[in-house]
Parts: sequence; C-alpha cells; structure tokens
Amino acid sequence: MSIFSGKDGEFILKHAVDSIKLELLEGKISKRKAYAIVYGAPSNENAQKVGLVKAGSMSAEELKIFVKILDKKFTKLKSDQID
Repeated sequence: MSIFSGKDGEFILKHAVDSIKLELLEGKISKRKAYAIVYGAPSNENAQKVGLVKAGSMSAEELKIFVKILDKKFTKLKSDQID
C-alpha cells in the first residue's frame, strides 16, 4: 500500500511541499502529522516548512492548529506588504 493512497494521502500528494513528501517517504514524519501540517496550510509553503520543523515536538492536533495560525499570519503579512 502506498503512503500516498487514500483520501489523506492524495491530499498530501496534491498540496504538500516536496520536503514534507520526502520526510514522509523516508519515515521521518508520520502520515498523520504530515496531513495535519498540509491540512493546516494547504497553499502556504512557508507555514508548511515551519510546521515540518516543529513536527518532532508537537502532536498532530497541535501541528494542525499551529500551522493554521502561521498560515493566517503569513497571509496577513503578505497582504500588508502589498498594500
């Protein structure tokens, strides 16, 4: 069975940055944590990368919340820079 099979795996494959996919393939991060990071910020590469760094010290649920907050912060910073 492929690590990218099923609904969660397909979501990770479609929305994750390459570093998350690689860590998942190498067994350095669980599928649950990878999904939490990607679900928290599906289109925010920076938030996902920070989430990956924190993956070792947080649970999947904590990661999801943390990355969602980062996603909002990064999005706000980006929009403030445009204004």
